[in-house]
Amino acid sequence: MAKSFDELVKRTTSKRTQAIAAARTKELLGELLLSEIRKLAGKCQREVAEARSLSE
Repeated sequence: MAKSFDELVKRTTSKRTQAIAAARTKELLGELLLSEIRKLAGKCQREVAEARSLSE
């Protein structure tokens, strides 16, 4: 049976390594430009603005 990537990581890496990887992932995501995030999400600027106004 195929294992998910997350299951494999949990089985083969230490908690410390997982924490370091998670921190680095947050750092890299924080560096993405908003326009790249919109593009990856398939949203236009108006849609993002509308969603933000609904959450406030």
